[in-house]
Amino acid sequence: GLAGIVEQIEAGKAPNEFTWGQGLGPNAGEWREMNGKLGGCLLDKAEAIAVHWDFRANSTKAVDVPQQFYHGLCTGLAACCASTSRRSWCLERAGPTYSLLAEIANGGESSSEVFARAFGGLTDAANEILGQVREGHSEKAALLLS
Repeated sequence: GLAGIVEQIEAGKAPNEFTWGQGLGPNAGEWREMNGKLGGCLLDKAEAIAVHWDFRANSTKAVDVPQQFYHGLCTGLAACCASTSRRSWCLERAGPTYSLLAEIANGGESSSEVFARAFGGLTDAANEILGQVREGHSEKAALLLS
């Protein structure tokens, strides 16, 4: 699960692909606060979901995306929770989304409803943590959070 991958990253046994995304920080730049970086990391994964999946209301099938994309998203999400003072918060808030994505990565059902739940889980968590950041975020981040 998520905690296991986080432990592997922290032990140096899995790559740490932490990123807080492009153009999400204040003035479309980078955050200085760790909470901002964590929120940006979660938002970066939500953006990847939005870019790669079809959220049209009348759609029943998602865009066909290789399973390695889902595996990469899981690893990236785990990197958000690694090496942060908010590790337990991140594990709790990102855990359900990680489980959804891991199931898809392992051949499980992928529907627009599942992707919408994953996107919503990440944006809710990002919104919560970014609400504690004094330096703000970009207009692009605001669009993803709305």
